[in-house]
Amino acid sequence: MSEKRKHTRIVPNQSVLVKEDTGEIINYYHVKDISLGGMYLLKKISSKEENTSTFTFLLPELSDHSVQGEVYETRLDDNGVYGTSVRFTEATTAGKIVDAIKKL
Repeated sequence: MSEKRKHTRIVPNQSVLVKEDTGEIINYYHVKDISLGGMYLLKKISSKEENTSTFTFLLPELSDHSVQGEVYETRLDDNGVYGTSVRFTEATTAGKIVDAIKKL
């Protein structure tokens, strides 16, 4: 059973650091890939209590852009590295972020 993704995933050409703010805790992650629908972060989300967070992309091109997202799942990738899937809840802002990351 092959699942077709709704949005094409982009793998950044350089490291993209993301700050997650749940309102109670702040964590930092690297983006493995991103699409209009969400992103996959390299690192396990430490809090299962907080499901929705604000994600700010720490690049000069994206300094004013944050997006709301919901943690979908934490899993091991094909290389045995923990990561977390995040689904975006704001398509407009996500589009600007994905376009900027494509240009890196």
